Amino acid sequence: MQLAADEDFAVFVRARQQALVRAAYLVCGDHHAAQDLVQGALAKLAARWEQVRLKSQASAGIGKLRHLLPQLQPASRTGGEDAR
Repeated sequence: MQLAADEDFAVFVRARQQALVRAAYLVCGDHHAAQDLVQGALAKLAARWEQVRLKSQASAGIGKLRHLLPQLQPASRTGGEDAR
């Protein structure tokens, strides 16, 4: 049973990870920070995956990422070296 849940989570991540990283990048302006944010959100989701999976709410579970994104302070968009 755990193997099936792990495979379901892997499929979920493969299907959505790039879009999540892009969305996080748009908010924070830094690719590494975006990847870290998504990795953290997916790690939290993985810990609860069985509950989420059983309720068929995987997209709603990761939807919490939208609430985390505005909390980032986009350091690279504050007029650093790349500001024109």
